[in-house]
Amino acid sequence: MNASDLTPLLHSSESVDLEYKRTFPRDYFDKNSERYDDARAEVIKDVAALANAQSPRPGHLIYGIADDNGRRRVHPERRTHAVDDATLRDFFRRFIEPMPHFAYGEFEYGGQLVGLLRVERVMPYPHVIRARVDRSTTIAPGQVWIRKGTQNTVALSDDLQAIYKGHEPYRIESESEENKALAAQARERGYETIWVSASLVEVKEREGAQLIYQPGTRRRVARASHFPESEPSYMMQRPSRYR
Repeated sequence: MNASDLTPLLHSSESVDLEYKRTFPRDYFDKNSERYDDARAEVIKDVAALANAQSPRPGHLIYGIADDNGRRRVHPERRTHAVDDATLRDFFRRFIEPMPHFAYGEFEYGGQLVGLLRVERVMPYPHVIRARVDRSTTIAPGQVWIRKGTQNTVALSDDLQAIYKGHEPYRIESESEENKALAAQARERGYETIWVSASLVEVKEREGAQLIYQPGTRRRVARASHFPESEPSYMMQRPSRYR
């Protein structure tokens, strides 16, 4: 992640996909502070909520820039503590399950050290809080945080049902360029692709095949021509050495 990734985002206001942070939470870097654990828990909550948001687009957290009534401003108080991707990865692995698929980078922008965190909304999910952060009560094991609009909140019954029922399949034509591109991506990873009727998906999964999801979404790829007249068929990938 670098400044070229940041620039197009600055034209957008906060949304379910984007949140501006003036800086990391107060006392996030001060291990002697009474608020140290709460500050760390706040970052975990923000990332988990963003990762669980119902949106087909990637999510972004920007540290070092404020959204001031629709105008983006670089935070004047310069952050002196650097954060790196590997450290965050180890940190989130301890508290979020499964680990969100994310990338983080820091760079100079407008005289400030800006951090940009990008989350891909892909399977598996939801991302659940797996542990409390020491003395903090901000998060608790078993919580599912989600982002609605510009607010982070704990998922309620309707939210959880939407998560577990999943989205409508992503429909593509068998001979479309999109289908060919997905098949090519699978081959690059050492897989071949197959179309499987809905009733046989679980059988194929037990044999080692995996459902293919439309990149950037949590929607299974289905053959458009099979809807709604007959049983849907889904695109799956299995190792090329499969027999």
